Amino acid sequence: MTDKPKILVVDDEKAFLEIMVDKLSKEGFRVLTAHDGQVGLDVALKEKPAVILLDVLMPKMHGWEMYNKLRQDSWGKKVPVIILTNVSNEAKQEEGEQTGKFDYCVKTDYNLADIVKKIKDKAGV
Repeated sequence: MTDKPKILVVDDEKAFLEIMVDKLSKEGFRVLTAHDGQVGLDVALKEKPAVILLDVLMPKMHGWEMYNKLRQDSWGKKVPVIILTNVSNEAKQEEGEQTGKFDYCVKTDYNLADIVKKIKDKAGV
């Protein structure tokens, strides 16, 4: 079935990727993964997922660099991005809330069900 919304999870933690693939697949999504920002950017621009879940601290290209490059693309300007990281950053959280351009979530503040709900809201399912 190809009408499942695609979700891209960009994170360098293999265990986290596996958990997200398992959970989101069970929730009816097609899950794409990338282990660094450069691969994430390439996959995003090629596959055009419905939502991107993006970590910040990664090798090769960190999450904010990927985010900024993504937003330079006409399609990438509009795709919903959820920053999901271990790094608490109140300024970025406020920026996300005020601009509506991204959601900023600290991993320890959210459980898997919360993350899935946020993804479903952003994907319109």
